[in-house]
This record gives sequence, structure tokens and C-alpha cells, in this order.
Amino acid sequence: MGCTPSVNLEAFESTEQNYFSVQMYGSDRLRLILAPNEINNSTRDVLNAKWSIISEDVQKGFVEFLLGGRPWYSDYNSQIKHFLCSLLQVYYELGWYLKASTDLERQDKETDVLFFQKNRPLKSSIICISLNSSDKIKVLGPKIIYPIIKHSVIKSWYKGIQDEQVFENVYELKLYGNPWNDWLKDSQDYLNCPLLILEIMKDMFKKGWIFVGAIDSSQRQSSLNALYFRKDAEDNEINDLEKTRFFAMSLNKSNIIRLHKADHDLKLLILNPQYGIKSLWKSG
Repeated sequence: MGCTPSVNLEAFESTEQNYFSVQMYGSDRLRLILAPNEINNSTRDVLNAKWSIISEDVQKGFVEFLLGGRPWYSDYNSQIKHFLCSLLQVYYELGWYLKASTDLERQDKETDVLFFQKNRPLKSSIICISLNSSDKIKVLGPKIIYPIIKHSVIKSWYKGIQDEQVFENVYELKLYGNPWNDWLKDSQDYLNCPLLILEIMKDMFKKGWIFVGAIDSSQRQSSLNALYFRKDAEDNEINDLEKTRFFAMSLNKSNIIRLHKADHDLKLLILNPQYGIKSLWKSG
């Protein structure tokens, strides 16, 4: 299969594994590492329903699917995110929860590697909120979500909404300004971005949608992480915001840490001279 490595993970495969990883490799490959057979089979089923599989390479503890087109470097942005929503939903139903999503290579054009941990099976709905261009939010989910996101933006984005439209089962908001441009680190737009995302997360949580993770599934240098949320079918309760705190921490320039919407006691905890930042960073 060309770029497919020769691997042998038999030593790992022979022991009970509670973790596996998914790698979106190159522009057209999906790799499963130490995934159980049920995950290999379910992933194949989702791919066949959402995409086209050109070929498949199976080795000990390793499966690679070569996909048609260039899904990780293409204009199929929404289609890929719909696929990931379906994949995450199936994984949760099988009891595999997303625990981490991270870039493991020092390259600009790399997608994230996803890590899953074994847990109890959970029937959930998965939706995606995608940040696009320099000023757009796309919502891939049921129509009942649309007013929640719109209300969050109206409350937290001081410049307001320029336009909104629905196309191909995607709800798109175009904002005034350029919230996703980071060329001016101390601009008002940049400082308000964490507040905007926090408001979306809070309002979604209040309606029963729990944040799952942020995933970058595109190799384009201008790509941004998409936010994924789940709502459990067995949980009909509305989450209580009074018992849950939300805040954001951003690492800025080369030496600045910013806390957004952090409670006073949390700030004191972080600044505590005995076990806060001051105790860990001796340079002051």
C-alpha cells in the first residue's frame, strides 16, 4: 500500500488493551492502532456508508484504510466532520470514549491523533461545531441546536452576526470581524474568542450537551479545531450550571497566561506561592 509501514504489534495485541488510537495519516489514510476487532469492523462499516475504501491493510494490531479522494486535504470539510460524528457515535455505543486528541508531529500540515479508552457502552448523539475561515461558525447537528448557538453568539460576540444560512444540513453563522485570525494577539477580537467559545460550551451544557473534544481533521495550514459534543440518550435531565464552572486558559506570546471567566478562588489557587504557578515556574 505504498506508504504503509510494516509493523508487528503482536506483543501488545496478546494482552488486554483498554486503549486504542486513530490516526488520520497523509491525505487519504485512516489507521487504527491496537483497536479490537469490533472497532475495526465498525470503522469499516462507517467508512463504507460515508466514504469509499480503495484498499485495506491488516497487520498485527494495526489496520490501515486507503480512502478515495483526499479527505484530510480536500474541500469536503463538512462531509469529513459528519463522518467523524458518526464514527464517534458508534465508538461510544461500543463503550470507547475519546480521551485525547493531539498533534504528535512538529509539522504545519498534520491532523490530530485520537486516543480512546474502554468504558461502559453509551448510546449518544454526537454533533460538531466547526470554526471556519476567519469569521464563520458551522453547526452540524439537529435544527434544535441552531437557536442555542445563535443565542450564545449574540450574547458573547460584541460585533454581532453578519449573516446566517442553512445548506446541506449545515447551519452557518458569519460573524462581523475576524475572530479566528490571530495576527494581532492583543486585539479585542482575539481577547473575546475564548469568551465566545465558553458561552457556547455553557449553553450547550445547560441543554444536556457535554463537550467531548476538539479535533483538527484537516491538513490545511489554515484549518482550525472543530468542537464535538455528545448528548446521552438515557439522560433527559437539564444540567445545572450553578454546580458547574467553566473558564478558559490561554497561553499567549512567549510568557503570558490568561484566565478567562475564572472565579476569584480559582485565580488564588493558581497563584498560590506553595503549589501554584509561582511554585512551579522559578523564573517568576
